[in-house]
Amino acid sequence: MGRKKPMRLLLIEDDTAVRVKYRELAESYNFRNKIQFVGMTDSSADGIRYVHNHAPEGIILDLELLRGVGSGMDFLSGISELEDPKPIIVVSTNTPSNMVHNLVRDKGVDLIFFKRQKGFKIEMIINLMLDLREANMGDDGTDDDDDDGIMTEYSDEMVPAKINKMNVQAKINTMINEELDLIGISVRYKGRGYLEKAINILVTKDLNRQGNGSRDSETVLNQVAQVTGVNYSSVIRAIQTAINKTWDGSDIEDLQQYYTARVDKRLGVPSPVEFIHYYADKIRKAI
Repeated sequence: MGRKKPMRLLLIEDDTAVRVKYRELAESYNFRNKIQFVGMTDSSADGIRYVHNHAPEGIILDLELLRGVGSGMDFLSGISELEDPKPIIVVSTNTPSNMVHNLVRDKGVDLIFFKRQKGFKIEMIINLMLDLREANMGDDGTDDDDDDGIMTEYSDEMVPAKINKMNVQAKINTMINEELDLIGISVRYKGRGYLEKAINILVTKDLNRQGNGSRDSETVLNQVAQVTGVNYSSVIRAIQTAINKTWDGSDIEDLQQYYTARVDKRLGVPSPVEFIHYYADKIRKAI
């Protein structure tokens, strides 16, 4: 008998803290190897693209997306023409209106969770989605091959080194995204993508041990420029713009809690070099 595939899920949620909780839940003992998030976003348009590009089996949708882009209704309208088999769709909402609930059900939603109901936990959503998936499957949901590209956790004794490195890389990517989400660097900023790449390079290649910080940062940012096909100065400008907008728009308490490095009092924000090295060191130590 083959192993059971993780359920591929998409989360569309505007609350950074909630997205972090779902990531932690996916890596927890109870749900590891049971679920895998193919994407997390606060944008209805990005959610539609995730559906078409990654074909999730289940979608967890925040109906309001007040701090995101678009709305849950926009998303549901955008996927209305999907062919079968359609994903299981669960809506979470602060709206108690039966009229709204009936409207989203008419748009193909399978379950609705009222966030303010007594005892509500996100684990309830995951467990019910797994139950629905089990009920919808005509067999035991197992698979004998890995051609679908889904990564599953294994012990070191069971897998070759290449897969272990893939798991470490996936963990690094997850940690980088979590850290940037916590301080509110939006995925809409071009500099966010450059930051993710630069931090990843420093963590995985450990460039800080090969020279002084200035030369290392230049090397890393030049690599990012080469990979993305833009010039060095454009990378620097986009990163600094993303940092400036984040420090201007994010909650000051979140910034003070999650970014504990020194910030130049004159500038009031970190420089790209300071920012990249802070998170590379933080993630490397955590790993």
